[in-house]
Amino acid sequence: MISRGESPWHRPPTSATAWHRSDHADWTGPIIALFVLFHLADLTWGWWLGDDFVSGDPYHNVAESMGYLPVAIIYVAANIALAWHVFHGAWSMFQSLGVNNPRYNHLRRTLATALAGLILVGNLSFPILTQAGLIDEDERVCPVGEVEGNACLAEEAEGSAADRHTTDGNTTDSAGSVSP
Repeated sequence: MISRGESPWHRPPTSATAWHRSDHADWTGPIIALFVLFHLADLTWGWWLGDDFVSGDPYHNVAESMGYLPVAIIYVAANIALAWHVFHGAWSMFQSLGVNNPRYNHLRRTLATALAGLILVGNLSFPILTQAGLIDEDERVCPVGEVEGNACLAEEAEGSAADRHTTDGNTTDSAGSVSP
């Protein structure tokens, strides 16, 4: 008999792992929602950067914003929560599609882990590379704020591609040195 307040379709988790995953999905969702608002306020609306924000210049805004350690920490923490959430979502998606058999669970886990890991590594690259100094504006060719419409970027790409190849098939570097 079903006790009062219970759904006939509710089934308790079969293992501590299942409970752990679904429990964390409940709190990673709100964290991600708050992070989306922070992300928009930071890189789209420019609330964090103030006068340093340049509309239409995402490279500058990312380099400036993630150059601040507190912002980088927020991005890292939120993306770890996102990866956990994506893992649970992918795991549950396959289960909802009927791929829930002990024979195939290792594939489901592998796919969920790969998807979450790919997203995590990609998203963590921005704050980590910025904090490491590999994303900065030291060698920037286009002046800050002059990338609207990407005209400067297109000219830079065309010029650098033409400069790198000589008529004999060799390439040149930015200093003009020719190499085979």
